[in-house]
Amino acid sequence: MKLAIISVTSQGAELGQCLSNKLSDEYQCTGYEKTDRQSTGQARYSETLQEFLQENWHGYDGFAFIMDFGIWVRSIPGFLHTKSVD
Repeated sequence: MKLAIISVTSQGAELGQCLSNKLSDEYQCTGYEKTDRQSTGQARYSETLQEFLQENWHGYDGFAFIMDFGIWVRSIPGFLHTKSVD
């Protein structure tokens, strides 16, 4: 299962790296952090979260958002259809 771990702060990126390490036996994890944040060696994204999701939504089986609830909840409605599909 492919999992994208997305963060918007350097502390979130560090937490994402820890999560990725813990899950690496069961999941193929890719961490993403904002381009202008201090790097933890994760992949970087420069677009908005919604643009990132639009480009990557079908490339992953799941997403872990390490950020304020309001940020990601406003970014995903256009990608969800029904609970039987999503």
